[in-house]
Amino acid sequence: MAKTCTECWWSFLSRGIIAVLFGVAAILHQGLALELLVLLMAAFFFVDGVLSIIASFGARGAETRWWISLLAGPVRITIGIVAALWPQATLSTVISMFAGWALITGALEIDAAIRLRRVIAGEYFLGFCGIISLLSGVILVASPEISVAALVWILGIYGIFFGIFLLSLGFKLKREFAPRRISFADPVT
Repeated sequence: MAKTCTECWWSFLSRGIIAVLFGVAAILHQGLALELLVLLMAAFFFVDGVLSIIASFGARGAETRWWISLLAGPVRITIGIVAALWPQATLSTVISMFAGWALITGALEIDAAIRLRRVIAGEYFLGFCGIISLLSGVILVASPEISVAALVWILGIYGIFFGIFLLSLGFKLKREFAPRRISFADPVT
């Protein structure tokens, strides 16, 4: 898993940036029509799926569960494509897609966080991502009649927190596993 972290820290940073931008855009533009919200969500799912597939190939030799990201990537891409092709989808369809994705992703992220703790002492950023995902999914499953405004707020807050935790994880992985640079000030041994 250490090799995976060394090679894929940038994917966490990329996904974090995209998630924060998605969250901020959703909150700042409360007047978004459902169609525009669906297209924004479609773009997020599509890019997140592509990055997941790329990260899985980087983890292929070092991580025994690399195939989970490989399978999750096309599912995310498919959700993105379906949402982009049919933006006039009903609110319940959008909520169902997001709720299902959030519940599954949350469980997988918590599992990955538990395994990551074996490599990095005290690592919990990915676990927070999983908890945020699970909570968002549970809220949406418990309240399927949610309004567009509430959905925008939930997605926006989710995107921001999820993105911040992914950015934190990416920076921590880069710091922990980046090769040490030799300085001219270092003593020669």
